[in-house]
Amino acid sequence: MKKSIIYILLTLIFINTNAIAAVNYSIQSTQINNQLSQKLKKAELQNSENSYITQCYDGIKMNAEQKEPSVIVPANVEFEAAALETLNTKYSKLGDRAVFYLNSDFNYKTKLIAPSGSKIMGMILISKSGGSKEKSPQLQVKFNKIITPNGHIIPILAQFKTEDLTGIISTNNIKNNENIIKKGNIEIKRNTQINLILNQPVTDCSNTPY
Repeated sequence: MKKSIIYILLTLIFINTNAIAAVNYSIQSTQINNQLSQKLKKAELQNSENSYITQCYDGIKMNAEQKEPSVIVPANVEFEAAALETLNTKYSKLGDRAVFYLNSDFNYKTKLIAPSGSKIMGMILISKSGGSKEKSPQLQVKFNKIITPNGHIIPILAQFKTEDLTGIISTNNIKNNENIIKKGNIEIKRNTQINLILNQPVTDCSNTPY
């Protein structure tokens, strides 16, 4: 009798242990599948965005009749922008966001490229303070897209217009530098206007719903 009871108890324990293990395995499998699904979705979005930007930058989209890239603005075209947020090399660092905006329509010849109020998004690549005659402050920003008020994204590649064409603002390579270089730092205050220049052509990837 005692042996039978012990056998029954051991059987019940074995069944419950297997049931709990099965539930845990199911939960873990679900979590792993969800994580994989999120990673795949993120990868798809990144690939889609990268494909879109690459298509615009490389001019892969061809005009069906002319068999040429539909370039709407060539490289080296200058346009004016204003700082939406103050930039200062004393506080800014590599990787920080830099946001400018168009205070007037960006036109090329007779075509409207982006309307006034569009944001120009960039990232800081160099931010160094000066403090001595031998050490000049430096600021470099690369701009990669324009976002119109309606949310349309125009991929670009642009930089600050400097005398030496490097796009790096320093003591001797930008006009009227007394307005932005003070006390060994470069400070571009909010709404300060500055010239940008395109490093690559802007190509037409879609009908622009300004």
